Amino acid sequence: MPTHLTTTQLERLFPKASQRVGKLSWKLTPYSVSLDWKGKDEIVLDWLLKKAFQIDNRGLISLTGLNPQSMPLINKIHIHQALTATLLYHVRIISDKKNYLFLSPSSSSF
Repeated sequence: MPTHLTTTQLERLFPKASQRVGKLSWKLTPYSVSLDWKGKDEIVLDWLLKKAFQIDNRGLISLTGLNPQSMPLINKIHIHQALTATLLYHVRIISDKKNYLFLSPSSSSF
């Protein structure tokens, strides 16, 4: 349950909703996640994504939900490689020398 992992870590880092942008709070069930906040959607979601997915001081993708501070470096490297390989496999980029167009591998535009 990746969402549960992330929210657990965020609750540890920011125990009170008042410490989170927009007083963000959540309710988790086995089948859903409900978010509640005050203010602009873009600001709150930007904060949430930036807290959940980060780049560490080595340039590796860091997932807050996995408690990266306690994770061995080799595990961080494996996660980084798996995520970047997945992104590179699932996204194709076409350039017309002016603009970039992102297409999925199933796109018939190739």
